[in-house]
This record gives sequence, C-alpha cells and structure tokens, in this order.
Amino acid sequence: MLKKALSAVLVSSLIIPGLCFADNFKIATIEVNRVINSLKESKQKKAELDKIGEAKKQVIAKKKANLDALEQKYKAAGSDPDSKEGMALRSAIKDYERAVNDTKEDFNREFLKVNRELTEKAFKHIEAYAKRNRINLILEKGFPGAGPVLYGDDAADITAAVIAELK
Repeated sequence: MLKKALSAVLVSSLIIPGLCFADNFKIATIEVNRVINSLKESKQKKAELDKIGEAKKQVIAKKKANLDALEQKYKAAGSDPDSKEGMALRSAIKDYERAVNDTKEDFNREFLKVNRELTEKAFKHIEAYAKRNRINLILEKGFPGAGPVLYGDDAADITAAVIAELK
C-alpha cells in the first residue's frame, strides 16, 4: 500500500510540472511599482499628498516656533524647573511631541490609503491584460534579488505593454 502511494506521488511529481509548462501555459513578469507610477491618477495623488505634507509641515513649524519662544522666555526669566513656568514648558514640549507623532500617523494613514487605491487599480489592469492575453501566471519582478523572480527573460516582462495600454 505504501509503495503504491509513493509511486503515485512520484509519478504525479513528474507529470504535473510537465503539464504546467505545456505550450498553452504562459508565465509573465511585471514591475508593479512602474505600473502604479504610470497611472494617470498617480501624479495627481502624489501632488495632493505633497500638498497635504507641506501644510502639515507648516503647522508643525508654527508649533515649534511657539515652543522655541516659550523656551527662550523660560531661559530668560531663569525660572526654576519646578516652577509653574517650568511645568508649562514641559507640558508644551509633550504637546509638541504628540502633535508631531499624530501628524506623522495621519500622513502615513493617508499615504497608505492612496497607495492601496492605486495598487488595486493597477492590479485590475494587470488582471484584465492577463485575461486578454491568456497569461496564466504573472510574477512580481521587483528589484533583482528582492522579489520572487531571480531571473526572467526580458521577453516575459509585460510591464511596458501594460503601461502602454494605460496611456
């Protein structure tokens, strides 16, 4: 019984890969980031994120200026660290640090939202391209050595073709 099971596994491991690489099984590679960056919305979304980032930087810069002014006033008065002014300065520093962290988190959340939207749109285009061209498997080419493809013939790369369809 065990011999029959092992024989079946051995035969399957020899036959199934051959079927997968038959003439009608097509594999391609793609650089998803290039596709995402080629979307029309990508430049617009990047500009929007840059604008949001710049506005947030200005808000933080104002808070920093106010904190610096408070610190200068504290130092000029030679106040005791345990005085009301010292406690106010420490509280202002904590508020500033919280504001910086909250701003970073808000911006990162917005960035991830935009990235997710663009990635989903790119994946839809890639999937449609694969279906139209009867491609069975597409692998992320990414950066050499960093993705699942260690080597891929340039003829298998569909990145340029997908980008051309987007324009």
